[in-house]
Amino acid sequence: MNIALLEDDKQLHRAIKEVLTSHHHTCYSFYDGDSFIETFSNYPTDLYILDINVPGVNGLELLNYLIQYDPYSKVIIISADSTLETIERAYSNGCMDYLKKPFYLQELLFKVEQHTPKFPKLKEGEHLTKKEQLFIELLLQNAPQTVSYEKIEEVIYDGKDLNLDALRALVKRLRAKLDSAKIISVSQVGYKIELTS
Repeated sequence: MNIALLEDDKQLHRAIKEVLTSHHHTCYSFYDGDSFIETFSNYPTDLYILDINVPGVNGLELLNYLIQYDPYSKVIIISADSTLETIERAYSNGCMDYLKKPFYLQELLFKVEQHTPKFPKLKEGEHLTKKEQLFIELLLQNAPQTVSYEKIEEVIYDGKDLNLDALRALVKRLRAKLDSAKIISVSQVGYKIELTS
């Protein structure tokens, strides 16, 4: 999984990055809010880990910005601020988890793994095309939310006009291949995935 890490404490930053990369995650480093906001969109990111009290734009403001930029953003907040007001604000702004410092690195890893999409099993002998693989990954990255037709058009079809008949055919093929997931159509909105085992 691709993870953007914003933490200004260099020792803690290094320790978090080491544990994430040792578990096969790619970690993009940021030490202040300003550099994060300027360049984060250059990196393909599945999960954000944000400290609140950092130089420049703080983590809560960045969380709010990320959710506006992409409502499907997955964010874990790490902070020494344990006041109920801050925790409540973080969750109401859209974070998925809030980890109070100091914490065990293994505890953070548990949180990350909890949000790592598990690829569904295929029926015996089945294989996915590149487009089918991309489609499943897109649904998993945004689960349990619905992925809009616009997002599917942008990611799967490189921004070219979406042919709904072609998309329905792709979904039909995938439904026949998947053994441990259901692709659900949300009328006039898009698709979402539900893991069944």
